[in-house]
Amino acid sequence: MEQVSARERYWRRNLIALCVAQLVTQIAFNFAEPFLPLFLLTMHVNGPTEAAQWAGISSSASAFVMAFTQPLWGLIADRWGHRPMVVRAMVGAGLMVALQGLSTGPEMLTVFRMMQGSVVGSVYAANSLIASLVPPERRGSAFGWTASASGLAQGIGPMLGAAVATNVGMPAVFLVTGTFYALGFTWALLGMRGRRPTPPVPVSTAGAAADC
Repeated sequence: MEQVSARERYWRRNLIALCVAQLVTQIAFNFAEPFLPLFLLTMHVNGPTEAAQWAGISSSASAFVMAFTQPLWGLIADRWGHRPMVVRAMVGAGLMVALQGLSTGPEMLTVFRMMQGSVVGSVYAANSLIASLVPPERRGSAFGWTASASGLAQGIGPMLGAAVATNVGMPAVFLVTGTFYALGFTWALLGMRGRRPTPPVPVSTAGAAADC
């Protein structure tokens, strides 16, 4: 009974830590993403039309790179575990988004966006981790909590991003986004445990009878 309770505490602790990390990192993602076209307008582009073109190019380039790299990260997760993949995605995304704030032209921004696409994927890594941690009969509610965290972040992120963009400037939005990713990474690293409590070893009935 104590082992069952320990296993339940284990996956609940990790789920809570994962939900908080998802909330913070999804706030980070939605912090800067809506303002990408406005950020491009501060660079050497010929008006809103070219800024819109570069916004589409950079977003598509990031998505295409992500589509090709995610299967590789999935294979690595199968070999080394899902928790390192969650941490990897947060660290990589935070670094690449912060570098985007230092971009001086649309070409540089697009390169950083492509690099971001090669390392992101915290949502997919988190879902895989949940599937490996949470008992099958509780996975529906677990996925519901992480989806709720993501939805809440989609509402909070743009408001905070707008406040920073208005009062500090567009480059600061991307730098603050990187900071949010760092906070999510730190929380995931400290709050999640990597070792699962082992179930009790069943006692053999035949062996017990022989001992008697």
